[in-house]
Amino acid sequence: MALTGIQIYKLLPQTNCKECSFPTCLAFAMKLAAKQVELSACPYVTEESKKQLAESAAPPIRLITLKADGMEVKAGNEVCLFRHEKTFYNKPGLFLRLKASDPDIAKKVAAADAYMVNYVGMDFTLDGFAIEADGDLAAAVKAVRGVTKRPLILIGNDAAALDSALGLLPDEGTLIYAADSSNYEALAEVAKKHKVSEQTIYTWRKRFGTLEPADVKRLRQLETENAKLKRIVAERDLEIDTMKEINRRKW
Repeated sequence: MALTGIQIYKLLPQTNCKECSFPTCLAFAMKLAAKQVELSACPYVTEESKKQLAESAAPPIRLITLKADGMEVKAGNEVCLFRHEKTFYNKPGLFLRLKASDPDIAKKVAAADAYMVNYVGMDFTLDGFAIEADGDLAAAVKAVRGVTKRPLILIGNDAAALDSALGLLPDEGTLIYAADSSNYEALAEVAKKHKVSEQTIYTWRKRFGTLEPADVKRLRQLETENAKLKRIVAERDLEIDTMKEINRRKW
């Protein structure tokens, strides 16, 4: 569980040295809690505190790697929401979404797989393909795999269909979408069978174990609202702390 700004502050040196570019350790702690700075900016934090703060200092989105035949697409491990705030370490993957029921799926994938555009000396191509299970997913995956080796995303809520399709993709890092409160247990078993990360399975169970579909939707809304409130509170606390510091130095 992520730590609050006050909890982080208690683990900092509390010297207000300003070497982190913030007026006080409390201001730095609030920014750290909001994922807007890195712990390495504090030169005097102890090793013991570093271990306790590891969760708060870690990127908020876990790294996910999609791979197939030597090709990889990575997402996550970012510490900012917008590139202008810092930088993105992994470029966003570009996937083409297709329907499994499309009789021309192989033809379309072959054309898209061969597509390339050069821009200021750089070659750009698609990173992979997303197949929506509105028909025979396994047959569609087999057809797609016959014309491309790029990573795949499988979209569906039928665990049996996803299981059959994943069986055609051994030793690949395929993303499956999407688990909800009605199917997360079945999808977790499929993911485990095909060696999807245990952390992902645990997250599904923790997140959806006791929720109804309507509860899941509301939970996501609340999480978004909560994140906004945390940012507002962090900014407010920083402003208050800065004003206090200014007032103390006025005379």
